[in-house]
Amino acid sequence: MSVGIRHDDLRRRNRAMVISAVRRAGQPSRTEIAATTGLSHSTISAISSDLIQEGILTESKANEAVSLKRGRPQVGL
Repeated sequence: MSVGIRHDDLRRRNRAMVISAVRRAGQPSRTEIAATTGLSHSTISAISSDLIQEGILTESKANEAVSLKRGRPQVGL
C-alpha cells in the first residue's frame, strides 16, 4: 500500500526546489525556474510571491539585453 504525499510536505519540497534553483542560477526569471525545476508557472509564482513577502527573495529589473525582446519582460528573482 502506498502512502500519499501530504500537501504541506509537497509544498515544502517545491519551495526548497525553487530556493535551490535561485541559488544555482543567481537571478533567474520565473520562466527559467519553471524550466529548471519542472514545476508549473503558477506554482513558481505562488512560491516566489510567498518568498518575496517573507523577505527571502527580491525582484530585480530585467537587464537591457532581455528588454529588447518581444513580449512581457522577465523579472529576475
